[in-house]
Amino acid sequence: LHVQDNIDPIQLAMLADAIDWDRAALNVISKSGGTLETMGGFFNLLAEFTRNTGEAAQSNPRIVATTDARNGILHAFASEQGWTMQPVPENVGGRFSVFTPVGLALSYVLNFTSIAYLFSLVIRTLQRRRIEAGIR
Repeated sequence: LHVQDNIDPIQLAMLADAIDWDRAALNVISKSGGTLETMGGFFNLLAEFTRNTGEAAQSNPRIVATTDARNGILHAFASEQGWTMQPVPENVGGRFSVFTPVGLALSYVLNFTSIAYLFSLVIRTLQRRRIEAGIR
């Protein structure tokens, strides 16, 4: 697992060299897709992905976007590319996003399936209670 969290060109080059591209998948996580640093780093790694694998980005099952379910620059781009999308719920933000696909996907990748299952139960319970209370 590698996490790209800034656009330092030296760090990005070192990261690109460290990745086993034959086994790699990319998951870009951004609620809107409007943060320049996040998208800049992603597009750099996307170029490395296509260069190192010889695979096209279009409709590639190894590329996932975790983003807003209906709106935003990243949502539109991922839809156009035919990528799988995981939703970032609109009513969850900041530190609580760890209990959404933002954090649950990471738990799954790291094989923390029991934690992912527990988190999914918590989220479903909270969502049900919000609906019952008439909160949107």
